[in-house]
Amino acid sequence: YLYTEDGTEYLDALTGIAVCGLGHAHPVIAEAIAEQAATLVHTSNLFEIPWQMAAAQKLAEVSGMEEIFFSNSGAESNE
Repeated sequence: YLYTEDGTEYLDALTGIAVCGLGHAHPVIAEAIAEQAATLVHTSNLFEIPWQMAAAQKLAEVSGMEEIFFSNSGAESNE
């Protein structure tokens, strides 16, 4: 939720281009992002990433799908 100075409450349920729906500075999420940034911020999926491979295997397992493809955007997904 977002709160105005007078206490009006708004549910922020929107995201957009290059936006992550992670809330607004929640301390636990901010700490997790900082820890990840200290390790690796971004890399192309042209390279094998062990954590990504493990996540793909788990997603395939729980979804019943045979293949998982991580993309950078909806446009890539559609292509």
